[in-house]
Order: sequence, then structure tokens, then C-alpha cells
Amino acid sequence: MTGAKLAMASRQCSRLGHRRRPDALAIPLVGEAIDAASIETVAAMKEASKPAQGPARLGIILDRYLSREHLAHPGYGCPVAALAGGAAHEMKAAREALQRAVGRMLAMLEADGPGAKRERRRRLAALSSAVGALVLGRVLEGTPAGEEVIDSVRAELLAAGDRRMNSTRGAAHPRFS
Repeated sequence: MTGAKLAMASRQCSRLGHRRRPDALAIPLVGEAIDAASIETVAAMKEASKPAQGPARLGIILDRYLSREHLAHPGYGCPVAALAGGAAHEMKAAREALQRAVGRMLAMLEADGPGAKRERRRRLAALSSAVGALVLGRVLEGTPAGEEVIDSVRAELLAAGDRRMNSTRGAAHPRFS
């Protein structure tokens, strides 16, 4: 159901972008669809990564988020990657719902602990890289470069976490924290 709502929201946003005054009835539906898709996407990633912590947990989240399946189905996944480019500028309700979605995603990444300012910056960079990779991968849909983008970013994010862990000389240090 949520995927259908997100697909509808995407169509509404593209239609509304061509009008001076959006249909007042459609605006709340777009925000609701974004919220529902975000809650469902984050819940699925939390459930999949529940048994793990630290680096293993983040690896599971990145594998799900930067997957070929997520790349191929923009209407059934992250509303930020699907709608941020247009919806955020068209409607306040959509922008606010997308802001809540980003907050949910960041909170999921901070589940191992909020950390210091530097750790938060790393998580924001990882989140931004993952969303950006998904957006670019979709732009390049149908080309080998589309899948290469998500594969490369996933590998680099995981390698960056591994380098940070190795630099702590064995101390407990969760990836991207």
C-alpha cells in the first residue's frame, strides 16, 4: 500500500510542479504518502539490521538501501531519493514530510549512540552519499553506470568505516560514529 501511495505522491508532485496553485486536496495526501513510505522503509531496515550492531548493522542497512532492487523501484522505497529533487521546492507539506523522513533515517543511523559532533558529521555524510548515489543511480537507469554508482558508494562507505575502525587500534568504535 505504501509503495502505491508514494508512486501517487510522486505523480502529484510532478503535476503540481506545473501549476501555479496546487490542488489543496492533494497537498496533505503527498505529505501523508511521504511519511508512510519513510516509516515503512526505516522500519524494514531496522528489522533487517536488528540482530547486528556497529559495523555489521551499518553494512546491512547500506546493503538494503543501496541495492539493485531499491534502485529499480523508486516508488517502493525511500521517499527522499524519490521526491526530494522536485517536491521539496514545490510544497511546504512535502518539504516538511521529507525533513521528517531525513530525521528518521538519521535516527536509525544513530541507534548505536548519538556520538559527538564529528560522529554526527560522518553519519550525515554517509546518509547524504547513500541518498545521492541512489538518485544518480536512478538517473543512469538502464546503463551499467547506474548500478556501478550504488555499488561504488556502498563499497567506499563500508571501507571508510573499516579504516576508522582499524585506526582505533582495536578500541570499540562503531562504523560512522
